[in-house]
Amino acid sequence: MNARILNSFLAVLVLGACSGEKKIDTPQLADVMPVVPLPPDSRLVSRVGSDEALQFTFLSRYSQESMVSTYRKMFTAAPWTFISDAEAPDGAIILYVENDGIPLWVRITRTSGAPGSTVQLSGALISRDRVLVDSLTVPADSQ
Repeated sequence: MNARILNSFLAVLVLGACSGEKKIDTPQLADVMPVVPLPPDSRLVSRVGSDEALQFTFLSRYSQESMVSTYRKMFTAAPWTFISDAEAPDGAIILYVENDGIPLWVRITRTSGAPGSTVQLSGALISRDRVLVDSLTVPADSQ
């Protein structure tokens, strides 16, 4: 019986490896986030990416208000340039900053059903995404 289970497991591994799914080559972390401003006292819950961007999601024990305050203070110092600060319809606070021209979006929400907050860090390659970055930036007069 153990040999049968092992053979089934190996067959699943082989089929999974040959599934034909295209592997996406995500950008290097240093290209989209040369400085990664990790939320304090947090844990990584997901990492997703495309060929042009990366996004990391963290859960923090600190409240949304505390995390927003922490990031606003952090982004007032070099190497950051604070570009915009907006509230989404769902209550999320979205900060857009640049580090030597490289864009970074920080989305901070209340964690549903638990204390703390969820922090998403999203970075994109600037060579291909400059038009997208400009289109997503909140104009200075709307802050």
